[in-house]
Amino acid sequence: MADVLGIHGVGNLQVGLQPERAAAAIARRWADSMSVHGLPATEHVEVAYYSHLLITEHFHGSADILLESPEVTRLLAPWVAAMGYREEVTSGRATQPVRQMCSWLAVKYRLDHALVRRFVAIYLKEVHEYFHNERCVHQRISARDLVGAAIRRCAPRVVIAHSLGSAIGYEALWSNPDLHVDTLITLGSPLGMPHVVFDRLEPPPQDGKGAKPPNVATWLNVADVGDLVAIPTHLSKHFKGLSVDIETSIGMFDFHRVSSYLRSPLVGEVLTNGLTGRWQ
Repeated sequence: MADVLGIHGVGNLQVGLQPERAAAAIARRWADSMSVHGLPATEHVEVAYYSHLLITEHFHGSADILLESPEVTRLLAPWVAAMGYREEVTSGRATQPVRQMCSWLAVKYRLDHALVRRFVAIYLKEVHEYFHNERCVHQRISARDLVGAAIRRCAPRVVIAHSLGSAIGYEALWSNPDLHVDTLITLGSPLGMPHVVFDRLEPPPQDGKGAKPPNVATWLNVADVGDLVAIPTHLSKHFKGLSVDIETSIGMFDFHRVSSYLRSPLVGEVLTNGLTGRWQ
């Protein structure tokens, strides 16, 4: 049993650790971040760990090597287009447009160029493996089943899903109608990202709209105004039944980090209300 079950986001492969130990290590970090809110219940935190199911050997390498992969190139264009990027005529190597798009992101969000390149490469690699790699359908099902099993086993009062984990959690809840979650909190979620995530969801959106899983009582979404992944920030425009949709700021250089989300006063308030049943 756990008061809070977390579903982690991208970049969480724990090299050299068995899945159970990896999950425990991430859970300790989540609990430490949430402890700033003084909630005794957050001492009982578990995390559904799925990275070992998605990440394979070809992920290894520098950011520049990863950025040259065709799957990253294919997903980067619609992602930055959703943020307002307009393609310009370029010359030179075929990878130049990719570098140009990453530079545009860095300038737009006032971030270090190397950080952006690395983040883009890792994020899009994992998104590709889950949503776009037809050869890895079994991995998608396995990750979704793992998250569903964790919810069933832990019976948490609150589920917090971050980044790609929000998409996996969304699909897990839809595919396991026997589950019940009182409060679902999504942080830095890409669920509404056109062509990259939104259009690939199972079940697919109907008439341009997704919907709150029927086995979730209350769904709250929190997005940082500068989060490259939470595009668009307001999911209520694309999902029916979302209860609370909040835009906030977690820090200039912490645009997507889960620890920054979990430590923010706003998320503390949302979490407190979820744990005390005030959203019900």
